[in-house]
Amino acid sequence: MPEPRVSEAEIAAYERDGAVCLRGALAPAWIELLDRGVERNIARPGPWFTDFTGADGGARCIKDDFCWTWIPEYEDFARRSPCAALVGELMRAREVCFIEDQYFQKAAGAATPTPWHQDQSYYEVAGDWCVAWVPLNPVAAEDSLRFVAGSHRGPLYLPQDFTGGGGGPHITPPGPAPPPPPAAAGEPGRWPILAWAMQPGDLLVFHPRTLHANAGNRAPHRSRRLSLRWVAESARYVRKPLPWATFRPDHGLVDGQRILGELFPLVWTRAAGLLAAG
Repeated sequence: MPEPRVSEAEIAAYERDGAVCLRGALAPAWIELLDRGVERNIARPGPWFTDFTGADGGARCIKDDFCWTWIPEYEDFARRSPCAALVGELMRAREVCFIEDQYFQKAAGAATPTPWHQDQSYYEVAGDWCVAWVPLNPVAAEDSLRFVAGSHRGPLYLPQDFTGGGGGPHITPPGPAPPPPPAAAGEPGRWPILAWAMQPGDLLVFHPRTLHANAGNRAPHRSRRLSLRWVAESARYVRKPLPWATFRPDHGLVDGQRILGELFPLVWTRAAGLLAAG
């Protein structure tokens, strides 16, 4: 079976806006696989499991990270689904490694927001990488991720605190502090906002420097989605001795090393396609 391709218009949208929605990119079987994986993950949480329900209580919000080594559905998706090829095309990469699975579940009616932030602010990664956002339930535009179009070409902002549904800055780093993210939703007309209503099978891919946020889950059902992170051949581990730096502590990489290895498997190359195919 030939690998899926993205159009030049979709690549141009990703490069211009920092986010693009690929409609119907994943067949139902892949969504069913991830659905089983998330249910297994919820029943068997990992060491980085977090409950980020708002400080005032309310509908529960949970997430977990770096679980693919014991959740076989996640590994199967990373190695065999079209996702690696699609993000490779969008990044114009020669090679793609899978580096992280992260699921989010917000219960029906959850008001806990995800504050405006950029993934790059948290990660000890330099070079080309991206995030693939996979909804497992229908998502209305008002409950979907919202992006500030083109913000990946702008400044890097201060990371925000997610604990308890908060939106305040983390501990200020030494030296001049970057500015806090703009309250984009509160300044209509100033910031170009992108948001898509999505169905299971749609795939949202965004640049790690793109400002994004989420208001909650106003749907009458729980909302489950995965954020899957991928790096191109240029990506390197860059140690950041900061309180919010995010990378699994057992990564085994040294500063400046290419992100590639047992915990960061090479899954796709432009020359050979999916390495687990067949």
